[in-house]
Amino acid sequence: AALQLSGRIGYETPAMRSALELMREVTALMPPGFTQLQRDDALFAYLQGNALMFYAGSWDYGVLVRDALFPTGIARLPLPAMDDPRYGPHMLGPFSEAGSPEAMLGVVRTSRHPEVAIDFLRFLSSRRIASIFSRNSYRISAVVGAELPPGAEALAPRLDGEINGFVVDYFVFGASAANSTFHRHLHLALGPRGDSDVFIEKLREEMPGALRRDVTHHTSRLQRDVWRLDTAIALSLTLPEDDPRRAIWTRHAEIQHQRQTERLRLTPLLETR
Repeated sequence: AALQLSGRIGYETPAMRSALELMREVTALMPPGFTQLQRDDALFAYLQGNALMFYAGSWDYGVLVRDALFPTGIARLPLPAMDDPRYGPHMLGPFSEAGSPEAMLGVVRTSRHPEVAIDFLRFLSSRRIASIFSRNSYRISAVVGAELPPGAEALAPRLDGEINGFVVDYFVFGASAANSTFHRHLHLALGPRGDSDVFIEKLREEMPGALRRDVTHHTSRLQRDVWRLDTAIALSLTLPEDDPRRAIWTRHAEIQHQRQTERLRLTPLLETR
């Protein structure tokens, strides 16, 4: 949001136009009305045998193995190579899946028995238990050396290449005004009749206002968090100095500083026109 409102990036850049053209080319092969389908609709169509392929993550592998009445193969989604004459100039290389686990484990600092909790986490993240988890759930473990699910060798994460960048539709930001604007006009850029110029022009007209509404909503929530944390810090400091719960005020202060810094960084964007 900050980069776009400040004019440093935009949908009209050569790289973004190339991405939109690639998206148009791919969606030209999809059935009419596909943008109205949700993930479960696509999965259901595949399991019924009404779709040739289903683009999914490794987390869907278990459903396909257990519920499909036909064997399912695994293939990586092909991307243009860096030497592709049309899209190559804007490709950084293969996409890396390193550093993006679905969940992380930890111990809260106020735990009464942190040594027991850490010992249990070591048990859960051991190679043997991770392999059992992977085998029974058909999910990929982030533990190095853990076995892959049966028949899912092709799902092994790729660790070389480039880390994924930011999303261009502002998913889960502010009041979702920018996300709504993007997807409301996305049909203009998709399919055999897609026209990226028409789509870009629509976003050039409407996206700045939508982004400012999102920033306004987001900064108001940040300010509300700052006020709430004032109360939490004050209450913590009323506890006796020998009370271990008093130390939690430092955690609240850290979060408050983060919220305040982000709010101060975003506020000037509301003055940009």
